[in-house]
Amino acid sequence: MSSYYTIRKRSKQTVFKNHTTQRNPTHTEVKAAGLIKLFHRHFLKLLLRNHVNMLTYAVILTVLFGCTLSRDIRSETTCQTHQRNAGGASALMHWDIQCDAEGNYLPLQCTRESPKWCACYSKDDVLSRPSTRIKSCECHLAKDAAQKAKKGPCEISECDTNGKFLKKQCCQQKCRCVDPTTGQTTRQPVADLNLQCP
Repeated sequence: MSSYYTIRKRSKQTVFKNHTTQRNPTHTEVKAAGLIKLFHRHFLKLLLRNHVNMLTYAVILTVLFGCTLSRDIRSETTCQTHQRNAGGASALMHWDIQCDAEGNYLPLQCTRESPKWCACYSKDDVLSRPSTRIKSCECHLAKDAAQKAKKGPCEISECDTNGKFLKKQCCQQKCRCVDPTTGQTTRQPVADLNLQCP
């Protein structure tokens, strides 16, 4: 009995002690805790809102950038597209493609490596095969212009391996002499296939 009473007494003392050590928070502490909770709630909302806004802005910028890039690529000329794609690792020849201010091909296009291979181009297409001997494109350009204008066969010039005009131009059993640089006639056509041009 004595033993049981002692345990109960100690238990009550313990309970009493626990109750007496727990005090109610003051008004200031309650107010501070409320402010902290409020701050945390608003801070988290702000972070979430900013995160959503940043994500939204990122998506919008990505779409705009993609549309702009897509539009830029669609508006590229043939030369600009060729220039952008030239020089890939798998390419047999690494071309140094040059475009003018309007995005058209410059007449003479050459590779970066030596010996240089070159080819003649119109504003938007190739006119000759690559060669290490081509140095100018006046003849190929004149020939292309005549063909596009659907001129007669005798008005379409022949070019030499350097890209210049052949000095002797023959058509329909007649030959004439021309300036190799300009293609201007220096001797009128004659019925002589063996005509010698200086």
